[in-house]
Amino acid sequence: MDQEKLQIVEQQLLRERARSLRSFEMLLEDAGRHRDSTDAGLSGWPQNGADQAARHMEVETSLLLTGKEGRYLQRIEDALRRLYGSPSTFGTCMRCGTEIPFERLLALPHVRFCLECKLREEGSA
Repeated sequence: MDQEKLQIVEQQLLRERARSLRSFEMLLEDAGRHRDSTDAGLSGWPQNGADQAARHMEVETSLLLTGKEGRYLQRIEDALRRLYGSPSTFGTCMRCGTEIPFERLLALPHVRFCLECKLREEGSA
């Protein structure tokens, strides 16, 4: 992949990392608010079971989303490490070694596999 395309993918990765970090921080804050409101329910004020269940569900959902965003952020960080560590091999499939199409990298700059290998990994091919 030429230097110009690598720079475009790098900028895409940096934008995605910034967006993902903001989202991750907001999800953490949200999980903290839900946890605090659940803890406040232990203060002795009467609550019904439905309220408690709803609060617990909100906390669980926030934690699930935080974990998902954290995994996505890790994939972005891994892609940046690959890009900076070995720019000459960045954009090649880690399984078969073929070049990943630039359009695929623009859409998903963190990908490690070409579409054919990814489909094979998922059992679709």
